[in-house]
Amino acid sequence: MRRRASFSSIIPSAVLGFAIAASSAAAGPGFNVGIHLGTTTSSIGGSGSSFVGDYCYPYYRGGYAGGLYWPGTWGVSSGSAPFGTGYVPYGRYGYPASTTFVVSPTRRIIWPPQPAQPVDDTADEIETMSPIEAAWDAMANRAPAVASDLFRLHIEDAPDDLDALRGLAFAMMSNDRLPEGVALLRQVYVEDPRLAARVVDVAHLGGRAAARDTLVAAVRHAHEVGSSSAWFAVAVLMQAEGRDDRAIAMLNRAAAEALEPEIVLAMRAELGR
Repeated sequence: MRRRASFSSIIPSAVLGFAIAASSAAAGPGFNVGIHLGTTTSSIGGSGSSFVGDYCYPYYRGGYAGGLYWPGTWGVSSGSAPFGTGYVPYGRYGYPASTTFVVSPTRRIIWPPQPAQPVDDTADEIETMSPIEAAWDAMANRAPAVASDLFRLHIEDAPDDLDALRGLAFAMMSNDRLPEGVALLRQVYVEDPRLAARVVDVAHLGGRAAARDTLVAAVRHAHEVGSSSAWFAVAVLMQAEGRDDRAIAMLNRAAAEALEPEIVLAMRAELGR
């Protein structure tokens, strides 16, 4: 059973920033998400909180135009920028100098790399890796909510990394954000149709079982909305599974709904049709 993320204070009051932590009682992809802003309070946005400067991130389907940043609640809301906007300010928030991502009960990723600390044999294993490495690792470990934030952290410094943007799209799709995910996926392929030749590794989708779960949800979504973006996402996921015959059928549905011709041609070339 998938656990709904809950908010909790998980950062000492002396630290300014945010972290994502696994619940001690959670199994698999169950995560508690917490934010702490400021140095004098442990409540979210409560009395004594302080904020740092306006922060922007590249996001193709809107984003909050005001208020706090809440991981896991991406989407279009009133006042949001429209589809197609590149950099969207979403309120007064900023990343701290050090951010800790916990992707399992026993593994933490700290970024940027910190000075070596004395070894404690009883402590959790701590790994140092880049945000993009950590993002793909989180996807492989079926933690798409964590991966989403890590992809965004990487994209802040590499906004033209289309593979990372595609990874963010898959993370969204795997984290019940299908409308945003399929829209971003299409936009990334519009930017470079040659991505069709770089077939997605199902390991980057959490393995075959997780990839199939995402595919089933994507097919259901495509039947509900019938858009070219939705059917194209199904085609890409089927291509990742190696089901080229079915992928071309889904691509044809996307083409019938006015998917960009350059994407259709590139995908057909890779699918052998």
